[in-house]
Amino acid sequence: MTRFRNANQLVDPSVDLQTQAGLLGNLEGQLADALIEYDLLTLSTRADDTRVTQADRRINVIRDRISAERRKLGLAGGEDGNGDVYANLFGEYERLVVDREFAEESYTSARAAYDASLAEARRQNRYLAAYVQPTLAQSARLLERGVLLGLAALLITLVWSTVVLVLYALKDRR
Repeated sequence: MTRFRNANQLVDPSVDLQTQAGLLGNLEGQLADALIEYDLLTLSTRADDTRVTQADRRINVIRDRISAERRKLGLAGGEDGNGDVYANLFGEYERLVVDREFAEESYTSARAAYDASLAEARRQNRYLAAYVQPTLAQSARLLERGVLLGLAALLITLVWSTVVLVLYALKDRR
């Protein structure tokens, strides 16, 4: 935006465009007044009167000025290729304004997403905070293989003796 403003010496082209349009309207009003004055002079005086030629020159000057202002505003039929046509300047300015607004909206949404992610990270950090601090074990408990081996042998012996007693009981019944 700053480069555009510096290159074209315009702060806001819409204000300058309104001023130029007002100038064009004023010139057209003067042209209408000059045409009416010319018509009144041609009705009341001769064609070679100096007032008629002066009114004719004034009309031509006003028409030339209107034509120049229309070219400057880009309202004339064809563009003559110069870069200072207000329609082109205004179009470029609008493009820059839209780009700036898009960048502002993108920044706003990125900032909101960043703030939301920070809040979520804080929430999860509170969730993972330790409730009870961990401690070391007071004594080590190893597997006692001897005790387990003795219990397994006793269990196997009990199962074997039960099976033997059941077999002898069946043998006695026959």
